Amino acid sequence: MTANGGTDVVLARNAGKIYIGDDQTKTVTITAKEGVIYDAVSAAASGYTGNLVEIKAKDSIVIESSTYGLWGQSNEQDPNGSEDASTISLKSDKVIIAAQKAAIVAYSNSRINVEGNHIEITGKSGTAIDARGYSTVNVNADGKAKSVVINGDIVFETPGPSMNSGDIIDAYITVNLTGEKSSWTGNVSKGYPKDWQDDTQQTSVKGLNVTLADGAQWTPTEIKETTSEISNGSNTWKVSSKPQSLNKLTFNNGVININSADQIVEVEKLSGEGGTIRECGNFCGRLQV
Repeated sequence: MTANGGTDVVLARNAGKIYIGDDQTKTVTITAKEGVIYDAVSAAASGYTGNLVEIKAKDSIVIESSTYGLWGQSNEQDPNGSEDASTISLKSDKVIIAAQKAAIVAYSNSRINVEGNHIEITGKSGTAIDARGYSTVNVNADGKAKSVVINGDIVFETPGPSMNSGDIIDAYITVNLTGEKSSWTGNVSKGYPKDWQDDTQQTSVKGLNVTLADGAQWTPTEIKETTSEISNGSNTWKVSSKPQSLNKLTFNNGVININSADQIVEVEKLSGEGGTIRECGNFCGRLQV
């Protein structure tokens, strides 16, 4: 399934339900080439809630996009979630999501579930998962995958209500990296209008849970605090982006590679049986819990 233009390749809206493939389907491939405006697979728009895209295949699901990969949005910000949330679910032996921009976008109570034995998620621009508004993203939620490979950062952000966006950046993200073939190259950041005060309900992040188990590796990249300008056409204002600590890390025979000088990798809560922390030498960074 390939598109060279239009807004999306697959779009569920007006409480629409889209089912692609089943347990007998061998392969599903969805490609958004240059010319597609938004994304490859979307559950959003025109009422926002109640939209569903469910994709199943026996051997593989491959999502390739010149823009965004998956986009879920419900336009609600209930901390308990929404029973009627827009949802995207992928299930196959192998799931590959590769996008020029963010691979997975989950906004405003939406839900995105990725399940498989071999999962690859790549955001070529540097963002693997972009979330806000108490959305839910589950990658290998049951922890049974043989390999999970993520390339890119996990980002909690909003440009704010002035851009017709939400004002809560927190979300519920669960990523289980299991097995020696699993890895995550990336880190965690948050972004919001510069005039917002930090560490408030709007700007706090509490919902990120990552597991490193059975030889899985995390190589955290460095994230520097930056300020950029955005505009809605009539007004321009500044948006801050800064590092965010990992809320909860379950460390069961995993590996953390700290390769940059002076890098501090922050974890708020560390649990599990432990693992290996590899540092590049006396002048390298450290893990801070």
